[in-house]
Amino acid sequence: MFNARLGDVISLRPEILYSQRGFKTSQGSTNYTARFSYVEIPFNVVGGIPAGPGKVEIFAGAAAGYLFGGKVTGGTTDYTIKGADQPQPQQANDKSAYYNYLNISLNFGLGYNYKGLVFQAGYNLGLSNINPHFENRDSQAEKDRSNDVTKLSGFTFGLAYLFGGKED
Repeated sequence: MFNARLGDVISLRPEILYSQRGFKTSQGSTNYTARFSYVEIPFNVVGGIPAGPGKVEIFAGAAAGYLFGGKVTGGTTDYTIKGADQPQPQQANDKSAYYNYLNISLNFGLGYNYKGLVFQAGYNLGLSNINPHFENRDSQAEKDRSNDVTKLSGFTFGLAYLFGGKED
């Protein structure tokens, strides 16, 4: 996390994070659990208001995540999650599930900064449909893609320590 102060109240705070997201779903009588691993870069605007010995912080911003793996479990087969720009043809013995590499989201929340020790709680609202596009953008399958939307949203909790500039 980098904290670029723009005055006494406002800061810009880009970060690089490892995050895991997931979901549970059922198809018929089979339950599935999916876990996605992302490298995420949120870029937040943070406002700090003095409270006690520290500051209450309110933040909001956008984030971009890059999928680098994961796993789907359930049924008789476990699948490895892979990134793809479009669905891949299912090969014999292929145990892969394909999702978009890119996940765009909005995040917001609040925290407390005590001499550089930052506690945060927030919400990350997924904007991207992580189901991949079909090669033929005019196909019926691509048109049906909008009926089968998967977005990853979730609550976040964080603990960080800011080096330097903590006396304010």
